[in-house]
Amino acid sequence: MARFSFRFERVLAVKSIREDHLQSVVGRDERMLADARKQLASLRDRLLEEQAHMRSRIGDAIFVDKALQRLGYIENLHKEILKSEALVKERERALALSKDALMAAVKERKALERLREREYRAYLVESDRREQKEIDEMAQVVGARSEGEGK
Repeated sequence: MARFSFRFERVLAVKSIREDHLQSVVGRDERMLADARKQLASLRDRLLEEQAHMRSRIGDAIFVDKALQRLGYIENLHKEILKSEALVKERERALALSKDALMAAVKERKALERLREREYRAYLVESDRREQKEIDEMAQVVGARSEGEGK
């Protein structure tokens, strides 16, 4: 009897490869998001440190040019924080999209695997049916021979 062959085996293999690729994309996007969040936290920490430094110097004699320089630096940090927040949001969107794509790929692969399993079960039922038919035919032949010998 012919062995089982799933007609969409190559499609299933491609779906599995695509799923593996999307898993690596999700991993990359997660790392990029973590890096962006780390950068944002670092900028916020620097801003807090600079603001604390400026507050600590309020009673001291400060040169105007130094104070203006520090205020410019703080303003620059605010701009960098806004850019970094936008980057974090962009990375979050990219991660959500790649996770959605991965979920869709998993569903497609699982659907094909269920189809393969269903076809394999049907193959086994058909195989058992054919085997039983062969056994019945052999039994008829043996029975016919024994009837012929008995006469």
